[in-house]
Amino acid sequence: MKTKHLLQCYRGLWLFLCFFLSLQSVVNPLQCSQFNACCVDDLILVVPEDKQPQAVISPIVKKSTDITVTIKNQVDVPMLTIIGDNLVLKDSIDYESPGKKVLDVKFLCSSTNSPEESLDFYFQITNVNDNPPKFPNTVMDVEIGELFPIGPWITVSANDADGDPIAYSLNPKSSGADYFILKNVNNAEISLNKALDYEEVKNLQLILQAEDQGNPPLKETATVTINIRVLDIDNKPPSFQPCKFPSKNICVNAVYSGDVTIKKPETGPLTLTPGPLYALDGDKVLNEPIVYEIIDGDQNNHFKIDATSGNITLVNVIDTLDPVVLTVMASQQNDKYKYTTTTVTIKVLEVNHNKPTFATQPYTGIVMLNSEVDSIVVEKGTKPLIVQAEDADFPAFFNPSITYEIKPSDKFKITRDGFIFTKVVLSNPGELIKLKIIALDETSKETAECDLEVQVSNADGSYPTVDPSLVYGVKDMVALGVPLAILLLIALIVIAILLRKISKGKMEWKRIRKLSVAKRNAFGGSSNSTKPNGLQFVNEGYLEDDKPSGLEKGILKSSWTPTTNEASITALAAALEPKLEASVPTKASEKSKPQNNNSEDNEGDGDKEVKSILTKERKSDEGYKAVWFREDIDPEAKEERVIETGDDDDAEEMEEDKPGRNRGVSFAPEDDNDEQSYQL
Repeated sequence: MKTKHLLQCYRGLWLFLCFFLSLQSVVNPLQCSQFNACCVDDLILVVPEDKQPQAVISPIVKKSTDITVTIKNQVDVPMLTIIGDNLVLKDSIDYESPGKKVLDVKFLCSSTNSPEESLDFYFQITNVNDNPPKFPNTVMDVEIGELFPIGPWITVSANDADGDPIAYSLNPKSSGADYFILKNVNNAEISLNKALDYEEVKNLQLILQAEDQGNPPLKETATVTINIRVLDIDNKPPSFQPCKFPSKNICVNAVYSGDVTIKKPETGPLTLTPGPLYALDGDKVLNEPIVYEIIDGDQNNHFKIDATSGNITLVNVIDTLDPVVLTVMASQQNDKYKYTTTTVTIKVLEVNHNKPTFATQPYTGIVMLNSEVDSIVVEKGTKPLIVQAEDADFPAFFNPSITYEIKPSDKFKITRDGFIFTKVVLSNPGELIKLKIIALDETSKETAECDLEVQVSNADGSYPTVDPSLVYGVKDMVALGVPLAILLLIALIVIAILLRKISKGKMEWKRIRKLSVAKRNAFGGSSNSTKPNGLQFVNEGYLEDDKPSGLEKGILKSSWTPTTNEASITALAAALEPKLEASVPTKASEKSKPQNNNSEDNEGDGDKEVKSILTKERKSDEGYKAVWFREDIDPEAKEERVIETGDDDDAEEMEEDKPGRNRGVSFAPEDDNDEQSYQL
């Protein structure tokens, strides 16, 4: 300020001097030497600072042509020179550069015919508004604490080399324009106009402009960008997470809840809602460590809290159902006065033995077509459908802590009481909507699920008699037919394999039958005979009386002539009797056993004679069993069946496969061509 006032005074003195000299110039417009040997235009030659080099400042008037003019003090005025008869500006001049603004110039006028003369005059440099304002730096980085009070902050001034007034302004589009203002237009002092909050804003920017107010004013302006970093100050207490922000400056602490089972120990930290107990420093950048402490609600010392992590554990079992409400404090480790509190409600639960279940599975309901929103789902008729989960731990199986959820929930909603309402207008006639109901026990956190089918009525108000989901199309038939065809093919392959095995078994059995050989010469017949006689004996004791078979009672018809040789019959009887005694009694033999016993009883009395079972006579008594021969067949026999023997192996195999075929002893002749057999 002092320099500015001195400069103004200095300028005023020179103006006065110039005015005085100008009055003299009116009287004597030329400034000449003592005897007018040389002259210049004026005593004071005024030159603006923007005068270009080589410009003529003043002509030099000489009394005669032989007069030579030189600058006697050239060192003091290096910017001037004489060219011909003109005083010329040799170099550019600058009013703002250091040095005198008015210079004393001395001319020396000399001639061969006259003595030297001296001419003194003044060279004055005048100021021109040719310099715009300038800031020391175009970019500034500054810091400000979030607790900085409202009021003056910093001053950022621009410089004008011409000394002209400067007007300042803040760009309104800059991010910090809402927080900072200028004291006035001619003062570069910046003041904080709005309180800062680090959590709300961390960085701001100001653009400060300076405009020249000289005469004439320059259009050029100076600009500086001020980058402001807001510093976080430790001024906020901790807050329990997750917290809600009713406003941007206040955090509402979370309230926690959990549960334990009565008289049951717990291992590990308790599970809390909405999450683990956790507090965070309100000044998040500083993030000072937090210390936890239970300050109220645990009079019986049931719980313990970890001072560092905040985890709450049960150290002593609880033997009452009363809930426990704990008050927990969280404070900064470096400042106990920055703290906050919250409550933790521990609910004590009864021992839970059963989980929720649905007695009905699935539920079915109906809804009228195009019924309005919030229409209730009903059963058949007008009775509202109620979904009810049962819990065997409660009287009447009703657990008041069970809540319900329906999925998907875009068309229906369910109340806590199990009533179901529509959320949209259902406009698809006959639509069958399949849903899932989830029941949650809020105390034990156990769940149960059931299915729900809601049928939308037809346009006439009726309901489909056939479930649309049971109507199958071509695609369904194809999807079913392909697996069935594959299964059929597998079944045919299995049947073919089984038939092949059965066929191989028959062949094996046929081979065994042909290889069973009895003694060849047990019976009569000449070894020289080309075709020996053959006999067949059938033991009817293996036949069931109630189910007689033709094969079991028939006579093998052979192509040979029956023998009447008594010796052969006697030999046959002798060969068969030991075998009959060792044979297993059959039903027929058991029936005849009483008769044999009676015969034995009567043997001592001599009333009846024991007869051989070998006979040539056919008895008509149905209870009589004997071995007989074809030649003695009674024409009046009630039953007679003849079996022809031959080469038909298939017929033999069929007879062998019959389940009622008689068991007996077969004798094969020695000759392979002899097809006669003997069976007992």
